[in-house]
Amino acid sequence: MNTMSFIRCKKRGDKKYYYEVENKWVNGKVRQKVIKYLGTSPFKQRRREVNDFEAYLIAETIMKHTPSREGVLEVLKSMGIPIPMELKGMVRSVALEYDLLKKTTYLVVK
Repeated sequence: MNTMSFIRCKKRGDKKYYYEVENKWVNGKVRQKVIKYLGTSPFKQRRREVNDFEAYLIAETIMKHTPSREGVLEVLKSMGIPIPMELKGMVRSVALEYDLLKKTTYLVVK
């Protein structure tokens, strides 16, 4: 089964820390696994590998519909890439990047 990661914010005192996490079922219970620590400002540049279908959805949304920020964020959410409410105003750009050597497409959120 394919699992999708998402961003989680943890507050400690008056500071916020961000993690990329995924949920898995283990012995009938959901366990959260931290994939990567993103720091206190995760959208300086966030890069995530996407498959061909996800890249198509992003490109189609941006090129055909000229969506608002909310429209793009809604497409990301539908792909399992939700942006936490407190970070939505920080997202300034979304791009697809293709690595010619690795033959891999990445979604870059800044």
